[in-house]
Amino acid sequence: MVYPLGDRNKSSLSDTVRQRILSQFSGDWVSRLDVEQTFVLIDGVLPFEACLYYQVLPLFLDGNRLYLGMVSPNDTAAAEYVRRIVSYLNYSLVPRTISYEALQVALTSYLNYTGNQQSGDSAKRRDGLSYGHYRHTANTRTERIDQNVRPTLILDDEEEFGAIEHPTIPEPVSPPPRFPANPAPLPSPTPNPTEPQEAIEPPGRNPPSLPPLIDTVLPLQIKANYLSSPVEILATLSADEMLQELLARVLISGIGRLYFECHPHSGRVLWSQNGVLQSVLDSLPLPLFKELLNALKRTAQVPPVPVTQPQHAEIERLYDRARVLLRFRFMPGNYGEEATLQVLRGAALRFYEKQQLTKLKRDAIGIAKQLQTKLNEIRDRAYAEPGLAGAKFDALPTLTQLLQTIEEQLDNLGADKLP
Repeated sequence: MVYPLGDRNKSSLSDTVRQRILSQFSGDWVSRLDVEQTFVLIDGVLPFEACLYYQVLPLFLDGNRLYLGMVSPNDTAAAEYVRRIVSYLNYSLVPRTISYEALQVALTSYLNYTGNQQSGDSAKRRDGLSYGHYRHTANTRTERIDQNVRPTLILDDEEEFGAIEHPTIPEPVSPPPRFPANPAPLPSPTPNPTEPQEAIEPPGRNPPSLPPLIDTVLPLQIKANYLSSPVEILATLSADEMLQELLARVLISGIGRLYFECHPHSGRVLWSQNGVLQSVLDSLPLPLFKELLNALKRTAQVPPVPVTQPQHAEIERLYDRARVLLRFRFMPGNYGEEATLQVLRGAALRFYEKQQLTKLKRDAIGIAKQLQTKLNEIRDRAYAEPGLAGAKFDALPTLTQLLQTIEEQLDNLGADKLP
């Protein structure tokens, strides 16, 4: 299968666009790269959000081999994510290094192209999405492509998300550290924040009773005054007010995500819902953009200092009497600090927690095996050296107590599973 989606009209791609992309490559890449096929691969195999997040670009197919451009070839999380996806299509992965500029040009051209396609055929392609820009260009205004062309690229494990009704964009394979269930309340731009209209139970509806553990989770308090206003209005607000408005939008429904991008002379914020771009705040002055990132860090309880490597944080809150998980990622960019925020709820959150629990179990078994190996090594060395066998083992009482505690915890876990 050469083209996952064979209905794209090649002739609609101008020679100027094609040449602009090919100019970023040299050598035999120019003759081998198929720009139309790259766009189709973004449509049907690697969604734009994945290319954006992991800084990768599907270049072309050669038989069953997918040539993948990577800005950071040593990014194991990116390679693992793409490899998992293409394996379902019986493709093998051939990574190749590309420049950041090449990725910029390709993604910008793709968005311009899809935007032009949709402007002439929007009724056939999709409904209900507003205006917006996307990454790596200062003046690109477009809409996202049809969300129906990539129905199941969601979170970490695509194959296990079939039961989740809202797809989302990918996250790194390694889980970020969890924050305590009772962190400090989220900051609000006003002394007495109130819940937004959509967070209040409508009259006549009996709210469901909350389990005891949920009662300990703090409510997420958001004050949004401009939900019905054009998104450009947000650029006139303070950083704290702007963040409140952005959070209100990303929490509306499904799985929401915010991208905070830093460009040479301005910042940009993109809001996607269920993997589909909804709207964009563009050309934010850099001082305001930096204040917005600091407000986001306060929300995530991350120190307000520039990060030198990707940093992850998670907090759990109650919103509309349901648990939501806010997953933050801060990372250095080419022009300054950038960030993403993903909101998980409902089935997606339950699956994510199940996945985390599975990893914890696997880690616990691995640590137990390491302990067993160390104890065997201590025993062997004690009996191998004359005089050591009868020597007092000072750590033995501590180890014995620790093992007794672990045994009690295992008994409690077993009791919790009983009906």
